[in-house]
Amino acid sequence: PRVQEFSFPSMVSLGDRVAVVCFVMQSTKDQSVRITWTKNGHEIETGDRISISALSDFASTLTVRQIRVEDVGNYTCT
Repeated sequence: PRVQEFSFPSMVSLGDRVAVVCFVMQSTKDQSVRITWTKNGHEIETGDRISISALSDFASTLTVRQIRVEDVGNYTCT
């Protein structure tokens, strides 16, 4: 399987809410997929401001509420 490229909005301000969707493309439905979100190489922990939800077996949404300076980083999904 491979992941479709995603991007964050180009302009984000402190306090904003941002949601990004990760889609996994695969050749067969028989393969099971586990989507993992990471920030700077570390698995993201969910909490009051950060949530991860499955849209389907092949899509996941990362939502960050009330953006803070410490939210800046390199986000990936695998």
